[in-house]
Amino acid sequence: MTLSVFFSLGSDQSSHEWVMAALLEAGKTFNISHGFKMRAAVYYNFMHNAEKSQYNSPWLFKIGFALPKVGKVFK
Repeated sequence: MTLSVFFSLGSDQSSHEWVMAALLEAGKTFNISHGFKMRAAVYYNFMHNAEKSQYNSPWLFKIGFALPKVGKVFK
């Protein structure tokens, strides 16, 4: 199971529309303890369209956390 938190540097558009994206990702996974993991990633959108996109920048930053199975923590 992975919980991801998405950050945006803001958008002043009041409405959104679907746009195409081509993303390149660079990320790193960190082992925290007993199987708990954190992942930090940076994405670059090669098809970013400043006029239509809900994001002001082609760069996206994501942080996610992975929880281990219950049996692995309590052994």
